[in-house]
Amino acid sequence: MLELRDGAATALLGPLDADLTLVAGDGRALSDTVMIRVHDRAFVGDVAVQAIFPAYLARPPEPLAAGEPMRVPQGTVLRIEARASTELIAIGLVPEEGGDTVRLSARGRSASGRLTSARGGTWRWFAAGPAGPVPDVPPPLELQVVPDVAPRAEILSPAADTVLAPGSAVMLRLAASDDHGIARATLRSWREVDGRSGAVVEQLVAQPGTSAWAAELPLDLAPHALEPGDALHVVLVATDDSPWAQTGESRELVIRVPTMAEARALARALGDSAAARTASAASAQRDLAQRTREAARARSDRGAEPAGERVAAERAGTRAMSYESAERAVALAKAQQQIAARVRDAQRDAAALERALKAAGALDTALARQLQEVQRLLRDALTPEMARQLAAVMAASKKLSPEETRRALEQLAAQQERLRAELERTAAMLRRAALEGAMQTLHDDALELAARARTAADSLVRPNGAARTEASAVSERSRALHAQIAALGDRLQREDATAAARRMPAAAEHAARAAEAMSRAAAAALEESEREGRRGASEMTEAAQRIADARDAQVQEWKNGLTAELDRASAEAMALAAAESELAQRAAAGADSALRGDQSAVQQGVDRLSARLERAAGRSAHVSPGAQRALGEARSRVAEATRELAESTRGGRDAAPELASAAQALSAAAAQMMRDRARAAGARSASGFAELMERLAEIAKQQGGLNAQAAG
Repeated sequence: MLELRDGAATALLGPLDADLTLVAGDGRALSDTVMIRVHDRAFVGDVAVQAIFPAYLARPPEPLAAGEPMRVPQGTVLRIEARASTELIAIGLVPEEGGDTVRLSARGRSASGRLTSARGGTWRWFAAGPAGPVPDVPPPLELQVVPDVAPRAEILSPAADTVLAPGSAVMLRLAASDDHGIARATLRSWREVDGRSGAVVEQLVAQPGTSAWAAELPLDLAPHALEPGDALHVVLVATDDSPWAQTGESRELVIRVPTMAEARALARALGDSAAARTASAASAQRDLAQRTREAARARSDRGAEPAGERVAAERAGTRAMSYESAERAVALAKAQQQIAARVRDAQRDAAALERALKAAGALDTALARQLQEVQRLLRDALTPEMARQLAAVMAASKKLSPEETRRALEQLAAQQERLRAELERTAAMLRRAALEGAMQTLHDDALELAARARTAADSLVRPNGAARTEASAVSERSRALHAQIAALGDRLQREDATAAARRMPAAAEHAARAAEAMSRAAAAALEESEREGRRGASEMTEAAQRIADARDAQVQEWKNGLTAELDRASAEAMALAAAESELAQRAAAGADSALRGDQSAVQQGVDRLSARLERAAGRSAHVSPGAQRALGEARSRVAEATRELAESTRGGRDAAPELASAAQALSAAAAQMMRDRARAAGARSASGFAELMERLAEIAKQQGGLNAQAAG
């Protein structure tokens, strides 16, 4: 067959046996020169390759250039079509790196088939026709397969290995992502005890079916039954939604459960932190209250106007404050909200302290009540009235009303002063509670070391390297305990806790002797090492007893001071009630020129009594809020009776009911103080620690409402 195109001829022939003569149709030889290209063997050409991508990529099929390296994602199917110069019996591709041959389906002179891109490599063609192998085949296919990436799994928080706070949950922030989507996310955890790993627990946390997933959830600790000294290992495992179900793992998070000694050290640190942060908040509140009072007294807006214009504007209600003054008022309100956040921090500190003391075995019932009292103190301090005052300051500032802003700031300053007093009392109570907790936990540390020393001494009767190592460790820990006891003694002295401070040096001395004895036990001969070990245990037991004696003596000193103050206060309240009752009788009888002077003396006595009770409340939670409220009510009644008597036009007769009411209020306050006295006398703790907890929780709740109102 000869095909002429545009003056050129192309012949597709088999092998030639003779010369070729080109003639015209009538048999005449053609005189024109004709170039003839003759193929003397069969070939395969016109190869077309189309990529059909995985469904998850949502991409339409694309043609690929067969003569160039082809880069496709894993899971892509290549649709291949080819044509040949002869009929095909067999045609396909063979991987150079070894593997299964891919055969195309031959139909006459064309062929087609599919190649799945499981892996990359070079694929060479082969073909055969009726006359045998077809030697002229296309260049090899160079395939580069981009493998599917495993999903990404992350534990975002905690950001590093952490210690499990006593009684608290572990909150995890988790995230995972993959282009195929996340089929499931699993938490894998196992307990490690003394270097040995326990059974792995898997917890399915999500089956999102999306390309990105994030969540915050608590870690389930129940299956592991963790004990002090254990370590919990946690890994997030994410599985993608691809056909290969690939998995990715996060970093390994290690959560340590503190030993009892570590738990006691944590309790001491938390006690100091709670007291310090509350004291800092009280100091900040004092400064803010002063700034608020100064802002309320300021008249900077008035000085810029002539007096006549100012008076006229005020009468007309058209005078406005400057923008700078309004901004200062708003800044004061926002600063108050920031202090409220610090109060919430103090509440969390106190809650953590209670949990830490409980985990350390140092929280008795009386100490727990003190924490609840701290919460009540703060709850009473942050009242809804402060929320209203903050809102009033914001509203007046927006209206640029100088008089409204001044009044709002004055009222806010009064609320701030009240909060300042409550915070200072709370800080004082926390300081005492922290001292009690420190003495208790150091006592428990000493008992634990004494037990370890006895165990080491029992083991030292035989050649035992482990026992000597333990004796050396007990010696080092005893030295550290000696330093801690000495430091606590200095602190007790600074805090005027003299009863305990006098006894702590002896406790420190016994701890030092225990350390020396255990050091000798670790190095001495067998018989002497056992003796020194028992001496070390005895010295440390004595140190523990001295610390317990110091705590009991200090608690008793604080209790004695409190009960004496309550005895005095209740007696004075009864005497003032009797004096007020007598004044009521004299007022009812008629004109008495000495009534006003005598009533003034009663009022001064009530004011002094109120100040003393406030100081006592700052030292102990055993002075109940009920007693403080009762005395506050009595003080208000006495003040009202004084005003009524001063304004009386009937010789004091019309003031008699008010005087009688004040007498009753004073009697009720005296009764409440006597109940507080009885409770304090029977308590084991002097500061009343656990009532602080409830107060802090309540105040944090109220402060949340306060902030919401202020923001509105």
